[in-house]
Amino acid sequence: RARIGGIIGELRVDEGDMVAAGDVIAIVVDDRLAPQIGAVSSTAAALSAQLAQAQADLARAQDLFARGIFAQARLDEAQTGVDVLQNQLASARQERAVLVQQSREGDVLAPIAGRILEVPVTTGTVVLAGESIASVASDLYVLRLLLPERHARSISEGDSIRIDSAAMTGNVSLTGFIRQVY
Repeated sequence: RARIGGIIGELRVDEGDMVAAGDVIAIVVDDRLAPQIGAVSSTAAALSAQLAQAQADLARAQDLFARGIFAQARLDEAQTGVDVLQNQLASARQERAVLVQQSREGDVLAPIAGRILEVPVTTGTVVLAGESIASVASDLYVLRLLLPERHARSISEGDSIRIDSAAMTGNVSLTGFIRQVY
């Protein structure tokens, strides 16, 4: 399922493909995030330049204060200006990190290892948060056996079983265990 709304920018799987848990199966792109990231990055760059100037002013103020030419109040004012700009810059960087993380949430990951059964979307499709991108069948096979009730006394959950290889196709294990008896 998509975690964010947007457009399917890249679809990496098709029906019948095998996936491992955590594989990226699609990328949802929210076109609104890129301009926001750019704006916050520009703000951070401007604050960084202002901070560099404020730090230079503070260094001059400290030098003048040490010579007895500058008042303590003006030195404190310069120090406060540097502190304010440092905090504003940290805030802008954190805001950018939040937006970058939101853009990373566009990666749709396979929840389990298995085979893709259905992909109801194509590249360029508009999707909403929570919308299904692909159906994945678990890589774990469950074989339902219909046995006469008289055998129920001799089998229990966790017992090992062997399957006749003539009936199996593909790369399927010939042994398994009983998961449920009912």
